[in-house]
Amino acid sequence: MFQDETTLLNTLTVSRTALGPKHPTAIKHLDELCRFYLHTGAEAIDKAEFYLEQQLDLLKEIGADYHIIKHVVQSLSCVYEKRDEKLRGEKLYLCLMRRQEKLYGATHETTRDALDKLAGYYYRTGSFCQARSAWEELVDLTESALGHEQVLYAQAVAPVLSDLAAVLGRMELRADQVIALEKQVRILEAAGNANVALASALTRLADVLICLHDIEQVESLNERAELCYRRALDILKACDRMIGANAAEKMTISNLESRLNGLAVLV
Repeated sequence: MFQDETTLLNTLTVSRTALGPKHPTAIKHLDELCRFYLHTGAEAIDKAEFYLEQQLDLLKEIGADYHIIKHVVQSLSCVYEKRDEKLRGEKLYLCLMRRQEKLYGATHETTRDALDKLAGYYYRTGSFCQARSAWEELVDLTESALGHEQVLYAQAVAPVLSDLAAVLGRMELRADQVIALEKQVRILEAAGNANVALASALTRLADVLICLHDIEQVESLNERAELCYRRALDILKACDRMIGANAAEKMTISNLESRLNGLAVLV
Protein backbone atom coordinates (compact mmCIF):
# COMPACT_ATOMS: atom_id res chain seq x y z
CA MET A 1 0.00 0.00 0.00
CA PHE A 2 1.39 3.43 -0.93
CA GLN A 3 2.56 5.62 1.92
CA ASP A 4 3.58 9.25 1.61
CA GLU A 5 6.64 10.86 3.13
CA THR A 6 4.85 12.40 6.10
CA THR A 7 3.27 9.08 7.09
CA LEU A 8 6.59 7.26 6.88
CA LEU A 9 8.39 9.93 8.92
CA ASN A 10 5.69 9.93 11.59
CA THR A 11 5.69 6.14 11.76
CA LEU A 12 9.46 6.11 12.22
CA THR A 13 9.31 8.77 14.94
CA VAL A 14 6.61 6.90 16.86
CA SER A 15 8.39 3.54 16.69
CA ARG A 16 11.71 5.05 17.72
CA THR A 17 10.12 6.89 20.63
CA ALA A 18 8.07 3.96 21.86
CA LEU A 19 10.48 1.10 21.19
CA GLY A 20 13.91 2.63 20.74
CA PRO A 21 15.94 3.06 17.53
CA LYS A 22 17.45 -0.44 17.74
CA HIS A 23 14.13 -2.26 17.95
CA PRO A 24 13.41 -4.42 14.86
CA THR A 25 10.19 -2.52 14.18
CA ALA A 26 11.97 0.84 14.22
CA ILE A 27 14.69 -0.54 11.97
CA LYS A 28 12.02 -1.82 9.59
CA HIS A 29 10.38 1.61 9.48
CA LEU A 30 13.74 3.26 8.78
CA ASP A 31 14.30 0.84 5.90
CA GLU A 32 10.88 1.67 4.45
CA LEU A 33 11.71 5.38 4.57
CA CYS A 34 15.06 4.79 2.86
CA ARG A 35 13.39 2.79 0.12
CA PHE A 36 10.84 5.55 -0.37
CA TYR A 37 13.52 8.19 -0.89
CA LEU A 38 15.58 5.94 -3.17
CA HIS A 39 12.58 5.48 -5.46
CA THR A 40 11.44 9.10 -5.32
CA GLY A 41 14.10 10.43 -7.68
CA ALA A 42 16.92 12.94 -7.81
CA GLU A 43 15.03 15.49 -5.71
CA ALA A 44 15.21 13.18 -2.70
CA ILE A 45 18.88 12.22 -2.98
CA ASP A 46 19.93 14.31 0.04
CA LYS A 47 17.31 12.68 2.23
CA ALA A 48 18.17 9.23 0.92
CA GLU A 49 21.80 9.79 1.81
CA PHE A 50 20.97 11.11 5.28
CA TYR A 51 18.77 8.20 6.29
CA LEU A 52 20.84 5.51 4.58
CA GLU A 53 23.90 6.65 6.54
CA GLN A 54 21.83 6.44 9.72
CA GLN A 55 20.68 2.97 8.74
CA LEU A 56 24.19 1.75 7.98
CA ASP A 57 25.61 3.02 11.28
CA LEU A 58 22.75 1.44 13.20
CA LEU A 59 23.08 -1.93 11.49
CA LYS A 60 26.81 -2.02 12.20
CA GLU A 61 26.20 -1.12 15.82
CA ILE A 62 23.74 -3.95 16.40
CA GLY A 63 25.86 -6.46 14.48
CA ALA A 64 23.34 -7.11 11.73
CA ASP A 65 23.72 -9.90 9.19
CA TYR A 66 26.30 -9.26 6.48
CA HIS A 67 23.79 -9.48 3.64
CA ILE A 68 21.56 -6.84 5.23
CA ILE A 69 24.49 -4.47 5.67
CA LYS A 70 25.67 -5.20 2.12
CA HIS A 71 22.28 -4.20 0.74
CA VAL A 72 22.48 -0.81 2.47
CA VAL A 73 26.08 -0.32 1.33
CA GLN A 74 25.02 -0.96 -2.27
CA SER A 75 22.14 1.51 -2.00
CA LEU A 76 24.30 4.20 -0.39
CA SER A 77 27.11 3.70 -2.92
CA CYS A 78 24.58 4.31 -5.71
CA VAL A 79 23.73 7.63 -4.06
CA TYR A 80 27.41 8.56 -3.93
CA GLU A 81 27.82 7.55 -7.57
CA LYS A 82 25.01 9.89 -8.56
CA ARG A 83 26.91 12.65 -6.79
CA ASP A 84 30.12 11.60 -8.57
CA GLU A 85 31.70 10.91 -5.18
CA LYS A 86 33.51 7.71 -6.13
CA LEU A 87 35.95 7.76 -3.21
CA ARG A 88 33.11 7.70 -0.69
CA GLY A 89 31.60 4.69 -2.43
CA GLU A 90 34.97 2.94 -2.49
CA LYS A 91 35.37 3.57 1.25
CA LEU A 92 32.00 1.91 1.91
CA TYR A 93 33.02 -1.32 0.18
CA LEU A 94 36.50 -1.30 1.71
CA CYS A 95 35.01 -0.93 5.20
CA LEU A 96 32.55 -3.73 4.49
CA MET A 97 35.33 -6.04 3.34
CA ARG A 98 37.60 -5.19 6.27
CA ARG A 99 34.75 -5.73 8.71
CA GLN A 100 34.19 -9.25 7.41
CA GLU A 101 37.91 -9.97 7.29
CA LYS A 102 38.28 -8.89 10.92
CA LEU A 103 35.35 -11.06 11.98
CA TYR A 104 35.99 -14.20 9.93
CA GLY A 105 39.29 -13.97 8.05
CA ALA A 106 40.34 -13.17 4.49
CA THR A 107 39.12 -16.41 2.92
CA HIS A 108 35.62 -16.46 4.46
CA GLU A 109 32.81 -16.47 1.92
CA THR A 110 31.41 -13.11 3.09
CA THR A 111 34.85 -11.48 2.94
CA ARG A 112 35.30 -12.81 -0.58
CA ASP A 113 31.83 -11.63 -1.52
CA ALA A 114 32.62 -8.13 -0.21
CA LEU A 115 35.84 -8.12 -2.26
CA ASP A 116 33.82 -9.12 -5.32
CA LYS A 117 31.42 -6.22 -4.70
CA LEU A 118 34.37 -3.85 -4.34
CA ALA A 119 35.77 -5.08 -7.66
CA GLY A 120 32.37 -4.64 -9.29
CA TYR A 121 32.20 -1.09 -7.95
CA TYR A 122 35.63 -0.33 -9.40
CA TYR A 123 34.55 -1.76 -12.76
CA ARG A 124 31.28 0.15 -12.74
CA THR A 125 33.02 3.44 -11.99
CA GLY A 126 35.76 2.98 -14.59
CA SER A 127 38.63 2.13 -12.21
CA PHE A 128 39.72 -0.84 -14.30
CA CYS A 129 43.20 -1.36 -12.82
CA GLN A 130 41.75 -1.59 -9.31
CA ALA A 131 39.00 -3.91 -10.52
CA ARG A 132 41.56 -6.19 -12.11
CA SER A 133 43.66 -6.34 -8.95
CA ALA A 134 40.63 -7.06 -6.77
CA TRP A 135 39.34 -9.87 -8.99
CA GLU A 136 42.82 -11.42 -9.27
CA GLU A 137 43.09 -11.36 -5.49
CA LEU A 138 39.64 -12.93 -5.24
CA VAL A 139 40.71 -15.83 -7.48
CA ASP A 140 43.69 -16.51 -5.21
CA LEU A 141 41.62 -16.27 -2.02
CA THR A 142 38.97 -18.60 -3.40
CA GLU A 143 41.60 -21.15 -4.34
CA SER A 144 42.98 -20.97 -0.79
CA ALA A 145 39.51 -21.33 0.69
CA LEU A 146 38.19 -24.19 -1.44
CA GLY A 147 41.37 -26.00 -2.39
CA HIS A 148 40.73 -29.06 -4.53
CA GLU A 149 36.93 -29.12 -4.18
CA GLN A 150 36.64 -28.91 -7.96
CA VAL A 151 32.88 -28.46 -8.28
CA LEU A 152 32.62 -25.81 -5.55
CA TYR A 153 35.78 -24.14 -6.83
CA ALA A 154 34.42 -24.01 -10.37
CA GLN A 155 31.11 -22.57 -9.18
CA ALA A 156 32.90 -19.85 -7.22
CA VAL A 157 35.80 -18.99 -9.52
CA ALA A 158 34.35 -19.30 -13.03
CA PRO A 159 32.15 -16.17 -12.68
CA VAL A 160 35.09 -14.22 -11.23
CA LEU A 161 37.29 -15.18 -14.17
CA SER A 162 34.51 -14.07 -16.49
CA ASP A 163 34.45 -10.66 -14.76
CA LEU A 164 38.25 -10.50 -14.83
CA ALA A 165 38.22 -11.21 -18.56
CA ALA A 166 35.66 -8.44 -19.04
CA VAL A 167 37.81 -5.82 -17.31
CA LEU A 168 40.91 -6.99 -19.19
CA GLY A 169 38.90 -6.51 -22.37
CA ARG A 170 38.05 -2.96 -21.36
CA MET A 171 41.78 -2.40 -20.80
CA GLU A 172 42.42 -3.92 -24.27
CA LEU A 173 44.80 -6.49 -22.77
CA ARG A 174 43.83 -9.29 -25.14
CA ALA A 175 46.66 -11.70 -24.28
CA ASP A 176 45.84 -11.47 -20.57
CA GLN A 177 42.17 -11.85 -21.41
CA VAL A 178 42.96 -15.11 -23.22
CA ILE A 179 44.84 -16.40 -20.15
CA ALA A 180 41.87 -15.66 -17.88
CA LEU A 181 39.39 -17.34 -20.21
CA GLU A 182 41.63 -20.36 -20.76
CA LYS A 183 41.80 -20.81 -16.99
CA GLN A 184 38.01 -20.56 -16.81
CA VAL A 185 37.67 -23.28 -19.44
CA ARG A 186 40.15 -25.57 -17.66
CA ILE A 187 38.34 -25.16 -14.33
CA LEU A 188 34.95 -25.91 -15.85
CA GLU A 189 36.36 -28.95 -17.64
CA ALA A 190 37.99 -30.26 -14.45
CA ALA A 191 34.64 -30.00 -12.67
CA GLY A 192 32.98 -32.05 -15.41
CA ASN A 193 30.86 -29.18 -16.66
CA ALA A 194 30.31 -30.15 -20.31
CA ASN A 195 27.29 -27.85 -20.44
CA VAL A 196 26.11 -24.43 -21.54
CA ALA A 197 28.50 -22.69 -19.11
CA LEU A 198 31.52 -24.38 -20.72
CA ALA A 199 30.18 -23.69 -24.22
CA SER A 200 29.78 -20.02 -23.31
CA ALA A 201 33.33 -19.83 -21.93
CA LEU A 202 34.73 -21.50 -25.07
CA THR A 203 32.83 -19.06 -27.28
CA ARG A 204 34.15 -16.04 -25.40
CA LEU A 205 37.67 -17.45 -25.59
CA ALA A 206 37.34 -17.95 -29.33
CA ASP A 207 36.05 -14.39 -29.80
CA VAL A 208 39.08 -12.98 -27.98
CA LEU A 209 41.51 -15.23 -29.86
CA ILE A 210 40.18 -13.76 -33.10
CA CYS A 211 40.65 -10.24 -31.76
CA LEU A 212 44.21 -11.14 -30.76
CA HIS A 213 44.80 -12.59 -34.25
CA ASP A 214 43.72 -9.28 -35.79
CA ILE A 215 46.37 -7.54 -33.66
CA GLU A 216 49.26 -10.01 -33.88
CA GLN A 217 48.47 -11.65 -37.25
CA VAL A 218 49.43 -15.09 -35.92
CA GLU A 219 47.47 -17.70 -37.88
CA SER A 220 47.52 -20.28 -35.07
CA LEU A 221 45.25 -17.99 -33.05
CA ASN A 222 42.48 -18.35 -35.62
CA GLU A 223 43.03 -22.11 -35.62
CA ARG A 224 42.64 -22.20 -31.84
CA ALA A 225 39.51 -20.08 -32.15
CA GLU A 226 38.05 -22.53 -34.65
CA LEU A 227 38.67 -25.45 -32.28
CA CYS A 228 36.95 -23.56 -29.43
CA TYR A 229 33.93 -22.73 -31.58
CA ARG A 230 33.65 -26.37 -32.70
CA ARG A 231 33.83 -27.66 -29.13
CA ALA A 232 31.22 -25.15 -27.99
CA LEU A 233 28.98 -26.13 -30.90
CA ASP A 234 29.35 -29.84 -30.13
CA ILE A 235 28.46 -29.25 -26.46
CA LEU A 236 25.35 -27.24 -27.31
CA LYS A 237 24.17 -29.77 -29.88
CA ALA A 238 24.68 -32.58 -27.36
CA CYS A 239 22.63 -30.66 -24.79
CA ASP A 240 19.97 -30.09 -27.42
CA ARG A 241 19.75 -33.83 -28.12
CA MET A 242 19.53 -34.70 -24.42
CA ILE A 243 17.22 -32.06 -22.97
CA GLY A 244 16.27 -29.80 -25.85
CA ALA A 245 17.62 -26.32 -26.41
CA ASN A 246 15.65 -23.20 -25.59
CA ALA A 247 15.25 -20.38 -28.09
CA ALA A 248 18.38 -18.53 -26.90
CA GLU A 249 20.51 -21.69 -27.12
CA LYS A 250 19.21 -22.45 -30.62
CA MET A 251 20.16 -18.91 -31.62
CA THR A 252 23.63 -19.48 -30.14
CA ILE A 253 24.02 -22.67 -32.17
CA SER A 254 23.08 -20.76 -35.31
CA ASN A 255 25.53 -17.96 -34.45
CA LEU A 256 28.36 -20.42 -33.84
CA GLU A 257 27.75 -22.08 -37.20
CA SER A 258 27.89 -18.65 -38.83
CA ARG A 259 31.17 -17.81 -37.06
CA LEU A 260 32.72 -21.08 -38.18
CA ASN A 261 31.64 -20.39 -41.75
CA GLY A 262 33.21 -16.94 -41.47
CA LEU A 263 36.49 -18.42 -40.27
CA ALA A 264 36.45 -20.92 -43.14
CA VAL A 265 36.15 -18.05 -45.60
CA LEU A 266 39.11 -16.27 -43.98
CA VAL A 267 41.24 -19.38 -44.18
